[in-house]
Amino acid sequence: MATPIALPDLTPFIEAGKRDLAALVALESVSAQGRMLPETADAVTTLLEAEGFSVQRFSGQVAPILLAEAGEGPRTLLIYNHYDVQPETPLELWNTPLFVLTEVDGRLYGRGACDDKGELTVRLAAVRALKAMHGGTLPLKIKWLIEGEEEVGSPSVAGFVEEHAQQLSADGCWWEFGSVSDTGRPVVSLGLKGVACLELRCAVADSDLHSALGAVIDNPLYRLSRAIASLRDDTGRVTIPGFYDAVRSPSEADLQAIQSLPDARGPLQQSYGVRGFLNNADAHEVNRRSNFEPALNVNGLHGGYGDAGSKTVLPASGFAKIDFRLVPDQDPAEVVRLLRAHLDAQGLSSTLAIE
Repeated sequence: MATPIALPDLTPFIEAGKRDLAALVALESVSAQGRMLPETADAVTTLLEAEGFSVQRFSGQVAPILLAEAGEGPRTLLIYNHYDVQPETPLELWNTPLFVLTEVDGRLYGRGACDDKGELTVRLAAVRALKAMHGGTLPLKIKWLIEGEEEVGSPSVAGFVEEHAQQLSADGCWWEFGSVSDTGRPVVSLGLKGVACLELRCAVADSDLHSALGAVIDNPLYRLSRAIASLRDDTGRVTIPGFYDAVRSPSEADLQAIQSLPDARGPLQQSYGVRGFLNNADAHEVNRRSNFEPALNVNGLHGGYGDAGSKTVLPASGFAKIDFRLVPDQDPAEVVRLLRAHLDAQGLSSTLAIE
């Protein structure tokens, strides 16, 4: 029988982790807007070097990439994290300061407290605790890849991995993702969907016009709305011809595994106030679709006047942000090609651009 491991008092590691997290949350590392990315990379480097990691810094297309290493032992663990965050808008939905770590009822709030600065600092706290258990040294080698472009699709990572494959070799990889269920049970995901993020842009003039001209000049928001409405049906199924042709069907083992998953509907309704599920999906369908079906999401539709009252304007331009969640065997480049062909077939080729 294995001897139980004696854990040290974790309180000082938890408190140190909170201080680290507060410092990182205060840095507005929004990759979509290029804000404070080098500064945040500097702060992460300082934290790692304080724990004995040697840190290499590489240029990325959007933000620096960090590759750190520490420890010795018969096994090597590669850890992945990212230090960039999503934009903080809409501001009116925040109940706590955006870039100030705030504790409310035992939970920590602030942009990046989850996904992914919180995960990064928790792992660093675990490294400290592990060192304390082994006389100040690590009993294994840890390689740590930390980037600042994840929230914009990690455009530099594929090339970096190919170029530095030898440096990244390891016995196992611990990704950024993970969660704890509402019952306190840790959840480990063995695979996640891919994503293709796009913008649809439409312009009809160089400057906004009076809405009286709507009788003779097309409206970019109408064109965008028409395009978006053509991309899926009311059940959520994507209507782009050929979109499902490459989708790999789940195996029998996959479908059996789905049967053992808990009902996700209740936690989603409790956490987010979800009012219903597409096509009145039952528990099995929610889990099956979430894991094995691709999807189209409209992230935002922008343009024209949105403040209080009325403004009789015909917008010169507008744009929509969308993403496709992709499953195995779907090629993002092919999905974009199919989207372009579909929009062209809808008569939207002259005014609608894909970026």
